[in-house]
Amino acid sequence: MASKDGNKSPRKTANSAVRRNAKGGVYVNPNELKLAFEFLDTNKKGYITAQDLREKLGIFYKNLSSRDYKLLMQGKTELTEQDLYALLSQNELSEFDPVKEAFKVYAPDAAATGAATAAVDRGVLRSILSASGFQGITEHDIETLVEALDLDGDHEVGLADFRELVSSAGKAKTQAQLMQQQQVAQQQRQQQIAHSPPSKPRAVPGPK
Repeated sequence: MASKDGNKSPRKTANSAVRRNAKGGVYVNPNELKLAFEFLDTNKKGYITAQDLREKLGIFYKNLSSRDYKLLMQGKTELTEQDLYALLSQNELSEFDPVKEAFKVYAPDAAATGAATAAVDRGVLRSILSASGFQGITEHDIETLVEALDLDGDHEVGLADFRELVSSAGKAKTQAQLMQQQQVAQQQRQQQIAHSPPSKPRAVPGPK
């Protein structure tokens, strides 16, 4: 079955949450790509350059070299959204999990403890937001953001929460629509918590 963009419908492998394209590589969602392109195209030029990549990707990946940026640009001086989709959509990265790799940027401990049990580091989150232009961020702001992204109610943003965020982005066609979807998800989580029975206190074993 073909999707609207002409590719076969994405599939998931048995042992992975990653959607795959017809070649077994990572499926590129056009909506996700559009949001990413809009993030990179800071001046709304309709194309991105190596300098755009440095300004945006440098926030997350501080060790990328000039050679790395040239490779990302595929030797071109400019890339449109259509160029970017053409370059990425037919990849064959069968062992690559882009969401997990992006999550590791926010959760540096994931490499040591495993992504499944790691959580977004609040200090790293604050640093990335500050580098993105958000000034005067307070502890309350960080906790509010974590609460909004925490869908399972454990007061942390884990890999599952992060995947849901990316999935929501893939369904949204605009930034405003994405924000609306996140607000709805947060309201649903709060309703679930409000209607769930209180947890029983754990019994403390007495002396033998």
